[in-house]
Amino acid sequence: METTDIGSEIYFVSVEYNPVYYIEMIKYLLVWLFLFLVLAECVGDMCFHRSIHYKDAKSGMYLYFGLFMSVVMGLLYYQILKNYDNLAVPNAIYQCLSVLAVTLVSMVVLKEKLTRQKVLGIAVIIVGLGLIQFE
Repeated sequence: METTDIGSEIYFVSVEYNPVYYIEMIKYLLVWLFLFLVLAECVGDMCFHRSIHYKDAKSGMYLYFGLFMSVVMGLLYYQILKNYDNLAVPNAIYQCLSVLAVTLVSMVVLKEKLTRQKVLGIAVIIVGLGLIQFE
């Protein structure tokens, strides 16, 4: 209970525990954690790709930054897992978002082609995520 002093009188302000509010806030936080996790995955993958395919003075720096992003990914995933009772759902969400994001980045940055087989594979991943998510 909080108190508010207005002039010479003290008013008590009742603060109620609203579980729906906290559940919505956790869902909102989880969305951001998943987005940051996928972003870290894309940046790390691009750094690893750069360190492998371009041998120059900066390739070591890209390798170490990719490793750093892997540590960041682990920390983010740990925070996500703290909010789930099982491992299958958050892992499926992460893997699906990761495949979509890395495919998009590889098409835009690396100019890779999107084949019918890749599109079919992505569709199967999305259907699988829906089946796991809505048990």
